[in-house]
Amino acid sequence: MRHAAFTLVELAIVLVIIGLLVGGVLVGADLIKSAQFYALNQGKEDIVAAAMTFRDKYGRLPGDWMHATDTFGILAGTVATRPARTRPPRLAAPPPATATATGIFSQA
Repeated sequence: MRHAAFTLVELAIVLVIIGLLVGGVLVGADLIKSAQFYALNQGKEDIVAAAMTFRDKYGRLPGDWMHATDTFGILAGTVATRPARTRPPRLAAPPPATATATGIFSQA
């Protein structure tokens, strides 16, 4: 009596197909990670470019301008229906900025 079974050729073909599927999934995962890294790096470069454009235009980096409200007004950058946020008064003046190796963070 003969038993119905798979031949070695059939099993080899199935294993090759499974290997191709697994390999495709792994390559796809690497492509997704690469695209995510590229998008994150591009976002960082966009932020740096925006900060340098602000510095070139106003002579200070965003966030480092003590009297920015004198130039832009108290409600600059806020939604008109929301009250402006206020900060508690500072106890002492911040220390002067020091020059870095590239000199981009020094304040005039």
